[in-house]
Amino acid sequence: MKIHELLNGASQWTQGTCARDANGDSCSVVGKAAVCWCLLGAICKCYSGQQQMAIIRKVTSEVGVPVGTYNDQHTYEEVLALAKELDI
Repeated sequence: MKIHELLNGASQWTQGTCARDANGDSCSVVGKAAVCWCLLGAICKCYSGQQQMAIIRKVTSEVGVPVGTYNDQHTYEEVLALAKELDI
């Protein structure tokens, strides 16, 4: 699954933590309780190992700031557009 598919609606996206459960509490990005993710959490959910690192580098290179910072300083629409543009 690609990030733009995981974050297919604003309710599947979050800021301030990598993932949240249905109550809005922080949780593991790969846990069954997770219902929404930030961009970094989505990278960790959708990719593993070396793929994660390559995508983190790709995003950071594109936006010029750390992935979490970009996520927390931009809107859902901007984050989704970036994921689609980078085909991640």
